[in-house]
Amino acid sequence: MYWSHTSGNKERQLSPLALVNDGLRWHVRCFDHLDDKIKDFNLTRFESATEGSASTKKFEG
Repeated sequence: MYWSHTSGNKERQLSPLALVNDGLRWHVRCFDHLDDKIKDFNLTRFESATEGSASTKKFEG
């Protein structure tokens, strides 16, 4: 479960890709299956996490 200022608590399916530090805080760079794009999520806003199945999404970069 991830808490956001704009959407509140929302369950999202995320595929983590990397840990990122912007100099102030840590983020988890994930593919957000709800919005179908890669986003950074503030690590301290995760309320809980559960392991799911492996993502079949192919990333090009």
